[in-house]
Amino acid sequence: MQQFYELARDQRMEAQVWHAVDNQSIAHFHSAVELILVEEGSLVAMQEGRSRVACAGEIIVNSSYTIHGYTTPAHAQTIVATIPLATVPSLQTSLSQKRFAADIVRAEDAAECARLLQLAANPVHQNYINGLNLAVLALLMEKVGLKDKVPSAESDLVRELLMYLQNHFSEELTVAGTAAQFGYSAGRFSHIF
Repeated sequence: MQQFYELARDQRMEAQVWHAVDNQSIAHFHSAVELILVEEGSLVAMQEGRSRVACAGEIIVNSSYTIHGYTTPAHAQTIVATIPLATVPSLQTSLSQKRFAADIVRAEDAAECARLLQLAANPVHQNYINGLNLAVLALLMEKVGLKDKVPSAESDLVRELLMYLQNHFSEELTVAGTAAQFGYSAGRFSHIF
């Protein structure tokens, strides 16, 4: 079963980088920063309830605890990197309290980061992967910057709902019953989710 809160990802202490073809992922979140370089085609990124298309050369940036998912409209070849905050101690506080100022980095601003991600996807040693990912994060902070996380009642509700669904997936769930758990009418709850 695809998990909503990826606990296993948060328990990993090393950065991971891999190639993916026609990436598909339901909405999920974790504390690790997740980057996706679109090498060919396009990928639809859903982030915090917004949907955008990333094209070849662009990098999708998912800050820590951002609810995100993906679909591939036709074809996409990508490189995915997940970077646990523990692997970047010098940036850990900044990255946990702030978010990147852009969710998708344009190709002309992403070229250096893209090259580093391509190198990290063909690793020799884990320290090499961690070092390249630290360099990617530093470059992204320079290119797009960080901004304060703005708390949103709706995104907090979605996180709570995803965790609720994960904990109760084996039970019979209805929109009305789940909405009542959170104090909403079924109509309003459906609209938010």
